[in-house]
Amino acid sequence: MTKHLPPDSSPQSTEPVPPAQLNGCQAALAALAQAIATGDLAAARQEYERAVAILEALGDRAGMAAACCEMGRLAHSVGEIAEARQLYQHSMTIAEELEDRPATAIVLHNLGNLACLTGDYAEAHRLYQRSMTIAQDLGDRAGIASTLHQLGMLALNAGDVAKARRLYQQSLDIEEELGNRAGIARSLHELGSLASLAGDIAEAHRLYRRSMTIAEEFEDRTNVANTLGELGNLAAEAGDVAEAQRLYRRSMTIAQEVGDRSVVAIALHQMGNLAFLAGDRAEAHRLYRQSLGIAEELGDRPGIASTLGQLALLAGAEGDLAKAERLYRQNLALCRELGDVVTGRVTLSNLALLCESQGRLAEAASLLERAVEIGERVELPDLAQDRYFLERVRLQMRPGCMGWAMRRAVALSHALKH
Repeated sequence: MTKHLPPDSSPQSTEPVPPAQLNGCQAALAALAQAIATGDLAAARQEYERAVAILEALGDRAGMAAACCEMGRLAHSVGEIAEARQLYQHSMTIAEELEDRPATAIVLHNLGNLACLTGDYAEAHRLYQRSMTIAQDLGDRAGIASTLHQLGMLALNAGDVAKARRLYQQSLDIEEELGNRAGIARSLHELGSLASLAGDIAEAHRLYRRSMTIAEEFEDRTNVANTLGELGNLAAEAGDVAEAQRLYRRSMTIAQEVGDRSVVAIALHQMGNLAFLAGDRAEAHRLYRQSLGIAEELGDRPGIASTLGQLALLAGAEGDLAKAERLYRQNLALCRELGDVVTGRVTLSNLALLCESQGRLAEAASLLERAVEIGERVELPDLAQDRYFLERVRLQMRPGCMGWAMRRAVALSHALKH
């Protein structure tokens, strides 16, 4: 854990800075930047301590705040969440005391990103709104665009696809005006995800490819890894398992090289899905457990919820319906805490199929009614499937219906639905 100096421990010096000391500071900051760029947390901690000691001697508290913030970004990226939060908060304390509003807005935004990772979406929204208010007061259009993008992600998580699309488009428009190619790539990626969600696969491909081309130009390898994973999802949905496997592996390799463990966890999860579909349950279980382990270490509650859902499907396929139901309910509880209606709706449907297979028809119907209501509100393309399941359950509930024979026919169908 990196140590932190008290915010008021460095009096502002008015004495001339000796050239040797100034050169030493510049060298320390350069070494810190290099360690951060390579994702070497241990080396970065060393250089951070050296840089902060010199910045303290110089009375450069603004420099201390900036170094703290950059160290926070690195700790965040490698999953050291508690350390990242401490560094960001220390940076913000100094920035607020210096009345440095641009720096304060940046740290608020970064704290919002941290809250997103841990699934505290209400706190993330509060922090993003505070950052946005400062950016608007300052006329900081780059800051506004970045925060609009993050608010779009929160809207999508809450199931408001129209609002998410509007916010992503607003962010993209500003990034294009500013010529910020990295920001353009991020917005195109998210708009691609919305196209995929709506079932417009051709448009999703086009947007993802545009995003990745720009990200590759700027060597934004994290964004490249993310987009490769999404292209892998499209390939898997199209039935091209070999291409999906290739894309997932490329995504994971890049993520491992840049130290982005959250993307590694996602790739493992998706490769687990491929193994499951191929009937290799042991491999699927191994990959899901690896993904879950990383998500738990990172405090990534959305990632935990997603993998619990897949482990539930796997348990159902293996005939352990009690375990499957337990995992589904854990998933639903997390989704409720997170406000994640999109993932929760899939789990409601899967749990309903499990209940149907056991003859618990009233419970199955109630779960499917909730899933259909969410699907209608969010305007998901596979809504017809849940409507069909709901009508099938209602048919079995009619007096004189051959319900038990039908239930036997669908006894394992919940394990085949993804």
